[in-house]
Amino acid sequence: MFKNIYVFILLFISSFTFAQGPSGGFSVQQGDISMTIVDSITGLPVEFATVALSIKDFDKIINGAVTDATGSIKLDKINPGKYALTISFIGYKNKVIDTIKINSKRYSINIGQVKIVPNDFMLKEVEIKGQAALIETKVDRIVYNAEKDLTSSGGNATDILRKVPTLVVDLDGNIQMRGSSNIRVLINGKPSAVMASNVSDALKMIPSDQIKSVEVITSPSAKYDAEGTAGIINIITKTKKIEGFNGSINGSGGTRFVNGSLNLNYRRGDLGVTLSGGTNGFISQSSNIYFERNQYSTDATSRLIQDGTSAVARFGYNVGLGLDYDLNASNNLSTNIRLNNFGFNTDANIGISNTIFSIDTLQVLGNRKSKNNFENIGLDWSVDYKKTFKTKGHELSASFQYGKNKSINDYTTNSSGLVSIMDQSNNNGINNEYTLQTDYIHPINEKVTFETGLKSILRTIDSDSKYALFNASTNNYEIDNTRSNILNYTQNVYAGYGLVSFQLPFQINAKTGLRLEHTEIEGKFNKPDLEPINPNKYNTLIPTINLSKSFNAIHNFKLSYSKRLQRPSLFYLNPFVNSSDPKNISKGNPALLPEIAHLTELSYSIYYKKVVVNAALYYRRTQDIIESYVQVQNNGISYTTFKNVGVNNSIGLNAFGSWEIIKPWTLRGNVNVYTYNLNSNNIVATNTNNQMMYNLALISSWSFNNGWFAEFFGLFNSARYTSQGKNPSFSIYSFGFKKEFNNKRASLGLNISNPFTPDQKFTTDLRGQDFYQFNEIKVPFRTINLSFNWQFGKMEFKGSKKKNINNDDLKQGDGSGMGN
Repeated sequence: MFKNIYVFILLFISSFTFAQGPSGGFSVQQGDISMTIVDSITGLPVEFATVALSIKDFDKIINGAVTDATGSIKLDKINPGKYALTISFIGYKNKVIDTIKINSKRYSINIGQVKIVPNDFMLKEVEIKGQAALIETKVDRIVYNAEKDLTSSGGNATDILRKVPTLVVDLDGNIQMRGSSNIRVLINGKPSAVMASNVSDALKMIPSDQIKSVEVITSPSAKYDAEGTAGIINIITKTKKIEGFNGSINGSGGTRFVNGSLNLNYRRGDLGVTLSGGTNGFISQSSNIYFERNQYSTDATSRLIQDGTSAVARFGYNVGLGLDYDLNASNNLSTNIRLNNFGFNTDANIGISNTIFSIDTLQVLGNRKSKNNFENIGLDWSVDYKKTFKTKGHELSASFQYGKNKSINDYTTNSSGLVSIMDQSNNNGINNEYTLQTDYIHPINEKVTFETGLKSILRTIDSDSKYALFNASTNNYEIDNTRSNILNYTQNVYAGYGLVSFQLPFQINAKTGLRLEHTEIEGKFNKPDLEPINPNKYNTLIPTINLSKSFNAIHNFKLSYSKRLQRPSLFYLNPFVNSSDPKNISKGNPALLPEIAHLTELSYSIYYKKVVVNAALYYRRTQDIIESYVQVQNNGISYTTFKNVGVNNSIGLNAFGSWEIIKPWTLRGNVNVYTYNLNSNNIVATNTNNQMMYNLALISSWSFNNGWFAEFFGLFNSARYTSQGKNPSFSIYSFGFKKEFNNKRASLGLNISNPFTPDQKFTTDLRGQDFYQFNEIKVPFRTINLSFNWQFGKMEFKGSKKKNINNDDLKQGDGSGMGN
């Protein structure tokens, strides 16, 4: 399987495949080709080199394999014809032999020894080869191959993202990339409607066993949408497109999670069909909550204390169907549809104490019971067309996508004592997105490639909020129209880009581009007393540049600059008033401005024998940064919303590496240190000094004989600062064990998280102009989980007309923005 990964990657990036040789009702004698691949300098055999066979003058792979430990390879069952061989391997220049002829006089060809030359071309990828290529570094991204992670089984997407270099995921599942939470999240290279409401909740509902890899794009080119001031996360799900029928079943269960997934793939000739589904459940467990707020005024000082428990249960499922059809050798049409559903139920029982310290101390006691039911239903449907031309890399693609997301949020509260009310609130939010995109890639010559494209995104967001109070005399809930409203919000984005890749003197490779995005925004409420959102039209010019230089395929330097944009999503904009806690009310802000960020990065990578190290120094300046903001009124009620709090200048250093100490033991580590330096003019901020934050991760893997594996994972995140305070630090550690059997087609796993710390405390501190508050939550964290995997069916490496669309070439949508 490890060898075949290289062939699969080559197939994935190839434009299309071609049916080889003649067909008919008669027998054709087939031939074979053999050779040995060696290093041109050392003369040593090159293991795992990829050899791909294609019809001459057609960029169509029809056969291929990888070399063995002696550098040898043999391709058989080749029909008569003229062929070209492409030999490639990481750190070497591609070698092409295009004089191959198979006929009745010469059907068995032994080319002999073929020398390949070490590569100085700096855009090559470097692969960390510890345990089955867990991490890859590329010119504009980092790839975390989750399917190679032993401790990921039985969890969800949040658990996977915690292990990805450059990412930080907190207790609630909120993501940060190098200190910023404004990230665009894609699923298989496309936006997903399910992410439009709350990304952290959506990620918890994706079983980890459905995830193949995670791409972190730190310096996106002009081809990508400007959305995501920190960068882009692309989650690749497991979809194998190999000739024949195959599938896999995954399941797990434990003390906190229960999930399962099914993947089925069928391909015969020109048609490929993929069916997938998964379910995820979070078993309800109770957490202890303590909240205290001290408010100061000239007349008196008050203290509000809330102490109680809260239990949360989560559920979710997803179902997807994909069709892929080759119209002919150079034209492909595919369509995919996916339904996502997830939600959670929360039950809280909180005791309340409000004490006012003045001449006469007054203390009022109370109790609040609340229920919160949330459900999100998302639908994504896409149609993609791709045409490839004779020249390698020359292609035209067009895409259409429709996404719909519906969220339902219901609260029921029964408060007594301090505030004696019974109320209900309901919010129905609907997000519709239509996306059209076309991309064109034209290689001018071997060193210059030009890309261009157009895109439009038409988005409508409707929010219907209702608030009702219980009337004891009628024994019914009655709508309070003063606190109910409807918002209709539209956002249209039109974009075009141009991108050129070329080589400068001294073998410095460059990729530079320019993207122009035109945004139109308008919002209206159903009430005349509420001011509409002022119509806003603006243009954003997005330049990007990547420079890269490598030496002897060992050292690599990269310098990049990009401008990014973050438009607030429905989660930030929704004006729905959440009053489940009458003393702490929250709502969205439909008047938010987009964030604008400038990112500069200088990185260095070294790949030498069994050691790989990547270090990046980066600077990010973010204007109109969006954060949650708390204000406390004189009546002791706090209001939380989102605001553009100012400008943040952040400097950071991110480094990760891998070291294969001895053959069965590999160590991997990641460290990220960065600053938070806020300059605010429109709010009262308590954190205006330069604050330092960091996160550390360590993975230790062992690979034993007879299919046994073991792994340790540890993570520590420091406290994260905001304009008003700081969010909690936390740590996670886990042990994983796996046994493969049945020729690696099945496995059993055991994962144990935080075995010595069953509970963890998380404390949040906030300070305002006249108040100080902190919130402490004690969460059950120990987890014991059993998992299994079974792969079945027959996978054949055959010549076919199949082609796969590279995720980088798929329609890149606007994304959702990140919630807290």
